[in-house]
Amino acid sequence: MKELMKRNAKVTVLLFTLALLFVMAGCGKKTYATVGEWYDDNPAAAAAITRAINASGNGESMTIAIEENNIIYRIVMDEETFGSSEEMDAFYAQVFDEMLSADEASIKKNIDAIAQDTGVDASKITIIYEVYNPGASTPGYTKSFKK
Repeated sequence: MKELMKRNAKVTVLLFTLALLFVMAGCGKKTYATVGEWYDDNPAAAAAITRAINASGNGESMTIAIEENNIIYRIVMDEETFGSSEEMDAFYAQVFDEMLSADEASIKKNIDAIAQDTGVDASKITIIYEVYNPGASTPGYTKSFKK
């Protein structure tokens, strides 16, 4: 559990870093049709996001993808977490729900900042957390946040 809490704190820091990068790159700039378009048009910001992930010590276990208006945090656990039993899957889902729900207000503020700086309507932006077992191609846990 301690590892999960530590990982959640790092994800939160990365989320704030992403929002800050949008603010830095967006001041007085043009608006975009999608967040992905902004990301593709700002390679310096994309590189800074990658550096922030690597600096957090999670470069191998956490990635970010921006697809259209979805900002997806993909976290790979250190060991098999999901799939051993329905009871344990439900337990881990509850733990992740509690950790992420504690940050929901901040996540939604970041959606507002991203919307303001990209020109994309906040109601169209989704932040998604996906948690995977090592080597898995489908997440064992997913949670989305919208305005």
